[in-house]
Amino acid sequence: MNENEDTPKKRFKGFFGKKKAEATEQKEFRGSVSQEFLQINESLKTVSDNIAGVAERLRALEDKQNEESVRLEAITEFVQDGARPFVDALTNLADGVEEFYRSAVEENSPLRERAGAMWDLAKAQLESAGIAVIDNKGEAFDIGRETASSTVDWSGLPDGRVAKTLRCGYVFRGDVIRRAEVLVSKAAD
Repeated sequence: MNENEDTPKKRFKGFFGKKKAEATEQKEFRGSVSQEFLQINESLKTVSDNIAGVAERLRALEDKQNEESVRLEAITEFVQDGARPFVDALTNLADGVEEFYRSAVEENSPLRERAGAMWDLAKAQLESAGIAVIDNKGEAFDIGRETASSTVDWSGLPDGRVAKTLRCGYVFRGDVIRRAEVLVSKAAD
């Protein structure tokens, strides 16, 4: 028999040889696909872990931001609510110094210069604490910042001007905490 001869046995061997080769090829292909799938799966797991880590850090930052917001709210509340007794104490102290100054000036006391220096120092300290003193002698009367005790004839001042401050007023953070008590000039009759 000739080796090149086509026989059913050879055809059978050739057919199954091809099928075996195809099966081996498919098996190798599935193996490589499985390997690639495992690599992709591992990469996805790494990405997922990284996303989880980023999400955890974001939550931590959000918690820290919330804590900071709560802390700032507490500080703001303390400053707003806690500052009022401080402001009241300072203005009460300033009232005492102002009273001493005004009585020394009116009585022409030898302590007048010292009282004036103390009053100037008290006003400067109030200003440094953010408390503005309302003492608008000679300026137009402002009902929002001053209370008129009475009106007086005052030479040299037009009608409706502050002739004299009897007791200073105070402004803290733009809010009038006490209006100044003043005498207002009126036109002579």
